Amino acid sequence: MFRHASEPLVIEDRDGAANPFLKGLLTQISNPKVAVFFGSIFVSMLPAEAPLWMTIALFAIVFLNEFSWYSIVAILFGSGRIRTFYIGMKSWIDRVTGLFLGALGLRLLWSARETT
Repeated sequence: MFRHASEPLVIEDRDGAANPFLKGLLTQISNPKVAVFFGSIFVSMLPAEAPLWMTIALFAIVFLNEFSWYSIVAILFGSGRIRTFYIGMKSWIDRVTGLFLGALGLRLLWSARETT
C-alpha cells in the first residue's frame, strides 16, 4: 500500500458498467478474507454447542453491520466533494495506512518473538 500510494486511482466509467450494487455484492461475498475473518471470530467466541437462536442472531448482526457500513461508504464516496477530496489525498492516506499496518505487523512479530 505504501509503495503504490502515488499510483493514480482508476475510476470506471459508469455508463457501460453492470449494476454497481450487484458488482459490490459479488465482490464482497467472493472475498475469502471475509469468510476467514468472521469464521475465526465465530470459532473463537462461540460456545461449542451454540443454540440456533444465537447463530441466527450472529449472522443477522454481521449482515446488518456489513450492509450498513458499505452502504454508508457507498453513499459518502458517491458524493462528488468527498470523492474529489479522497482522490486528492489518496497518496497521503495510503502512505499513513501503509505505515500503520506495517507497524502493526512489526508489533505482532515482536510480541511473537517474546512469547517463544
